[in-house]
Amino acid sequence: MFMAISGEIRDREFGKFVDEGGKTAVRTSEEEKHLTMLVAYGTSGNALNRQEYVGWAAPGTATSAAGWRICKLEYNASGMNVSKKWADSNADFDKIWDSKGDYTYG
Repeated sequence: MFMAISGEIRDREFGKFVDEGGKTAVRTSEEEKHLTMLVAYGTSGNALNRQEYVGWAAPGTATSAAGWRICKLEYNASGMNVSKKWADSNADFDKIWDSKGDYTYG
């Protein structure tokens, strides 16, 4: 089961995230400062399988519409990030957030 999270999150790779009306927005660069960001996380029963999906899109993009850039983060048992992979192996804004679990990540 994956859950969306919101609130202030700090991450050195992705910059500073701030909650804006129930969605999490990223403020990392001039180019990305107007994007909406969503995060979904979950486990399949143990820390070795912990995953997070992070997606960016223009504000107002429906989660059911193409227009998202999505990556998957995976962690080891110590909670250290061990991989960052992009949906369909690219960072293009052409993915559907609601289908994040259906993509191949590389």
